[in-house]
Amino acid sequence: SAAGHVHDPNGVSPFAGERSTWLYEPRANRWIRVSDLNPRPGASNGGGRWYPTLVTLGNGEVMAFSGHPQAEDPRHNNDRPERYSPWSNRWTTMATTIWTGNAAGRGFYPRAHLLRDGLVFIAMHIAGSNKRLFDPFADQLLGTDIGCTGIKAYDNFWDVPSVLLPLLP
Repeated sequence: SAAGHVHDPNGVSPFAGERSTWLYEPRANRWIRVSDLNPRPGASNGGGRWYPTLVTLGNGEVMAFSGHPQAEDPRHNNDRPERYSPWSNRWTTMATTIWTGNAAGRGFYPRAHLLRDGLVFIAMHIAGSNKRLFDPFADQLLGTDIGCTGIKAYDNFWDVPSVLLPLLP
């Protein structure tokens, strides 16, 4: 679990993101607290994620995308992904900005899928487009918008649903 909701005593944000993260051990039926997410870039506060998207990478690391940051963070969306390494118990903030919002600055929740080649397919608004590939180890978006079905119900700033179907050999 990466982050979650924190009660904001000042009432500034009803969706204040949390920086603490936890791992669940199913055999022991317990949660273990691990390293916190990083503060917002260039600051000692902020960061965190309320309602992030998580993807487990092929090597066991975890990517966290999007999510509303802590109340003192001026951003509406935590648009810098972070990668967690269970071996070093450390979150690394990526340099690439994954813009997941509309022109008003409102970020929404990307749908992300790990592909066989290790890239992450992200379905959501990113730099003015809807669907992109992200290389979590090179820390870069690849290519251009993958295109849309042409059905406006699936191509708006609010939702971009996606399903990863089994790939044929």
